[in-house]
Amino acid sequence: MAYLEEITVQEARSRHANLYSSVSNRTPTPTNRPAPPPTPRNDLTTLQDQIKAIQQEMYTMTAATIPQIQVNIQSLAVDLEDTNKKISKFDQRFSSIDKQQQINMQIQQNRFNRLEELLMGRVTDRSHSPPHVTADPLRATMNPKLLHHKNEQSPMFSTTSQWSDDMDTGNDK
Repeated sequence: MAYLEEITVQEARSRHANLYSSVSNRTPTPTNRPAPPPTPRNDLTTLQDQIKAIQQEMYTMTAATIPQIQVNIQSLAVDLEDTNKKISKFDQRFSSIDKQQQINMQIQQNRFNRLEELLMGRVTDRSHSPPHVTADPLRATMNPKLLHHKNEQSPMFSTTSQWSDDMDTGNDK
């Protein structure tokens, strides 16, 4: 306290002594008081009534909550039993599903093998290809002799030099 008020300890002690002496001088000396009255019997009966009321409240709360808890426990027990049955059958179901998946995998593999055979047969067999398609399509378009002639399969085709020559002379086709 002396630190907060920025006073010395000696000054704080003198203030404290003065306060105590002034308070003791103001209060008159008490007269002899009579002994406190004994606790009446009513206080004891009041406490007993409060205990009975609390016990009754506990009984009603117990009667209201315990049946609800028991219903919840029963439903959880039924759910747990159903789950245990499902888990016990899981091995059988999983093994049957695993076997079926292996069978399906074999069937799919056979289908893909057959599809691959068909596609590979189409790639190597040139008897069904159109006549204008050659073995190397880039070689035909890169041939300079073919670039100066109209292509029979594509009549709209003309080279850039041919197009610019036509534009210079004014020829429209």
